[in-house]
Amino acid sequence: MRDTLVVLGFVAILVFAFFSPFITIWCLNTLFPSLAIPYTFWTYLAALYLNAGSGLVKFKTSKD
Repeated sequence: MRDTLVVLGFVAILVFAFFSPFITIWCLNTLFPSLAIPYTFWTYLAALYLNAGSGLVKFKTSKD
């Protein structure tokens, strides 16, 4: 049972990783309708790159 849950979790992460660029494009088109970004392979790759880079940004907070 535990192995099944691990496999399902892994599959869920892969599905989310695949669809996250489409979700990003959809969000931008919803917030800014004048953009009208098409759903193409190249915009998918650009959004994938944008999503991958967003995990690399870290903000340092100062402790008082």
